[in-house]
Amino acid sequence: MKFWVSPSRRYLTGLALLTLTSGCFLFKPSVTIDVQGHADINNGIPFHLLVRAVTTEQFRSESYAQVARLAAQADKSVLRSEVIYAPGSRPYRLSLKLPPPKEGSLGLYFLFTAPNGNWRMLLDPPLPRVQHVVLGVGSIQSSSGE
Repeated sequence: MKFWVSPSRRYLTGLALLTLTSGCFLFKPSVTIDVQGHADINNGIPFHLLVRAVTTEQFRSESYAQVARLAAQADKSVLRSEVIYAPGSRPYRLSLKLPPPKEGSLGLYFLFTAPNGNWRMLLDPPLPRVQHVVLGVGSIQSSSGE
């Protein structure tokens, strides 16, 4: 038994299928890291931010010196490296959008010249869509995800 389908209905059905399938290929998950800081961040001295794909064990066991070496010679775990410059008289702001790691967690490392508190943070899956980080003079003051 044959069914007759009008050309306009075929066109609309094809268009709907194309839209649904192309949406699956075009949508790429991402994590946005929103960093804010005071004008006196790191006492006006430039410093590094590293974003890495790490395991929880790696994150806990690595020292500041081990991570700091990666700023000069990155390995495959480094997803992004940024130099943060003191903004002078205005607050600092940076927004990074990057794909989530294929597996594991996301480590954020703020390599202050003289860290005086928390200088790193771990984001475990499920990763937030946006992670807000507020930096003080030499440490992470607060963070929140959404």
